[in-house]
Amino acid sequence: MLRDLGQCCVAALALDGPGRGEMGEAVRLLRGAGAEVQVVSARDGDGMPVGRAEPDLYDAVLLPCAVTDLGRWDADGEAAAFVEHFLRSGKLVLGFAAAAFDGAGG
Repeated sequence: MLRDLGQCCVAALALDGPGRGEMGEAVRLLRGAGAEVQVVSARDGDGMPVGRAEPDLYDAVLLPCAVTDLGRWDADGEAAAFVEHFLRSGKLVLGFAAAAFDGAGG
């Protein structure tokens, strides 16, 4: 159960590959806990392009995969650089597995 995240701004990083369909459920859960969530995208048309996103504006980043898998889904490295900022600055890096949402909310 998520606690109150009322002052937290989360970048939800959209990638091709793992967790693409489950991102909406993770975003819904974060928003339900009070977080402001903005989609930052490593692909066209799904939110703010990751190359234009400013990581200093966010308190956390949500990944649809493990950090160690990020390179497989980020051909040009922009998403990895974005996430690296969070790791270096000690901010939250949240990942989820699609299986974690089996039965969620039900």
